[in-house]
Amino acid sequence: MKICFINRYFYPFIGGVEFHIQNLSKRLIELGHDVYVIVSNKNKQNPSDELSKAEIYQGIKIIRVKNYIELKEELIKGSFDVIHSHFSRTIFSAIGILMAKKYCHNAKIIFTPHCFYPPRNAINFIKKYIFDNTFGISSFRKVDTMICLTENDKNDAIRLGMNKDKIVIIPNSINFFEFKNRMESNTFREKFKLNKYILFVGRIDYVKRIDFLIEAMKYLKGYGYNLAIIGVGEGNEVQKLKVLAKSFEVEENVKFCGKVSFDELLSAYQLCEFLVLPSSYEGLPTVVLEAMAFGKVVVSAAAGGTRFVINHGENGFLFKYDDFEDYCRVVKSLEEYDITKIGEKARETIKDSYSWESNVHKIIDVYGT
Repeated sequence: MKICFINRYFYPFIGGVEFHIQNLSKRLIELGHDVYVIVSNKNKQNPSDELSKAEIYQGIKIIRVKNYIELKEELIKGSFDVIHSHFSRTIFSAIGILMAKKYCHNAKIIFTPHCFYPPRNAINFIKKYIFDNTFGISSFRKVDTMICLTENDKNDAIRLGMNKDKIVIIPNSINFFEFKNRMESNTFREKFKLNKYILFVGRIDYVKRIDFLIEAMKYLKGYGYNLAIIGVGEGNEVQKLKVLAKSFEVEENVKFCGKVSFDELLSAYQLCEFLVLPSSYEGLPTVVLEAMAFGKVVVSAAAGGTRFVINHGENGFLFKYDDFEDYCRVVKSLEEYDITKIGEKARETIKDSYSWESNVHKIIDVYGT
């Protein structure tokens, strides 16, 4: 099949959605399919820069467009069998769906929203309300199938007007065997001079609630814990968090590691005490799946899609969102559990249900039906 993904960003910017597309694309290529990704030519990190028109990355044919006219032209010219748009509440992806329906009559149209993040404030609520009742509902009506990552996403999509009969649940996945046999590395610990650290991995953004983790360090530093934060943010987000750490007198216990190499990231997973995810809302984060594939404990807020992966006390731990007392209680209780056994159960969970080795075939079935 000739398959086209649509998303506003892709390589060289790789966030959670982009990483999902990259890994799915690699699997599809290995199985003999021809994969394209149509994206904006704007550089997310430097919006004033324009990226090259076309590029091949890991066998994926990237087409970058300046505007929606070029997007339409590329969709028509491509004669794709499948057009698979990604990410909720983005005009680029929604218009891609609408154009595909109008001009690509032989293509199967698929949409993966990844997550419907709730509004942060009144202005954000108004923007999302307007989008949901214009581009959102219009594009929902045009897709042949929506792939949701969790039951949580499915419920949100139905609430926003999607026909439940057109929804299938196929979770986010990872290349499990890349993690299973990987040798332990001390690279991350040596580079950042860290011992007994709690690990956070993700973009530096308010929804991720890194401020919550920093404030919680007031209570946890006495237990010998440090907090390692891997990720980058826009504007002065990191600086504001550094100021916050200083105000709570935990600056010595909080390490901002910025962007790290893939090998350093894997080393960070392997040596951490546990991965923490305090986000106010999530789809199904790759970082959770990766840590669990290493047999590491994940401690997550019971919010969004993560709670559908973790069974408290069996393959990880959940705490009440934005509840310092409950979070600290869970962390302090870890010594009461057989962490090795829980890590083994976490690894089994990923192998059985969240590996691309099996889930790519479920997506191909959707493409072909």
